[in-house]
Amino acid sequence: MALVPLPWFLVPGIPLFKRWRLRRNGVEIQGTCVDLRHTEGSYFVRYKYLDAEGITRHRTTEGSLRPYGRPGDSLAVVYDAKKPRRSMLVEESRRRGWAVAVLIIVLIVEIPCLALFIACATYYEW
Repeated sequence: MALVPLPWFLVPGIPLFKRWRLRRNGVEIQGTCVDLRHTEGSYFVRYKYLDAEGITRHRTTEGSLRPYGRPGDSLAVVYDAKKPRRSMLVEESRRRGWAVAVLIIVLIVEIPCLALFIACATYYEW
């Protein structure tokens, strides 16, 4: 029972790790907004950037409540020099409130479950 919530750490943990890795090891450059779509209350920005090898890369952002730019706008992009296809907008990389909230909620559930498991294991001498 105590281990059931553990996989939920991955849901917010992986995106937080990716953002942290890009902010720490990434190369910041200027990109260009290519397209902006608005569907089901979310904005999706498609942007392009030029990596160190001179290859033009494209990526679409995760959905957000507001647009990060309009077509033709210059956007700050951070990409992984080792794997240049990995990138995100600098502004997008700073967005992490939902993931932190999920981690806190999981901890609120996980700690009592773990305490209950330890108490039961101790009481029943498993």
